Amino acid sequence: MGGHDSVLGQGFSVEDASRVFSQNARDGWTRYEDEGAKPMKAISVKQPWANMIAEGEKTIETRTWSTRYRGEILIVSSMEPDIPPAGYALAVATLVDCRPMSVLDEPAAQCRKTPTAIAWVLENVRRIKKPFPVQGELRVFEVDVTGLLELAKSDS
Repeated sequence: MGGHDSVLGQGFSVEDASRVFSQNARDGWTRYEDEGAKPMKAISVKQPWANMIAEGEKTIETRTWSTRYRGEILIVSSMEPDIPPAGYALAVATLVDCRPMSVLDEPAAQCRKTPTAIAWVLENVRRIKKPFPVQGELRVFEVDVTGLLELAKSDS
């Protein structure tokens, strides 16, 4: 697979990857290429928190439930409340951990700890260059990103 630096998502094999990506050194965008790809995992996040994640201000999302999934995840702004851009995919992040939230997580989560809070630890958050509409769902869901070559800006 010449020219590809890595497979999308930690723990994915080449066969299981949702997307194969490579760094474009000139413009810093992650390019997703169609290789018989499967849909990308996603979560809906209420506003203003979705925008805060996309801006890198919030690196822990809180839920009352956990997931075993680790890897690339699409951050989708929910329709409620109607704070623009509602109903759009805003960023791609790497979900690296899900664990009980501690008081020390409050600054990164931008909220106070509750007894049932689970911290979804996000790293390598990249804002999507051109947000696109997505019908959100509860829990982790899948979004077809086929054909979206310039999906998210990388850190480099």
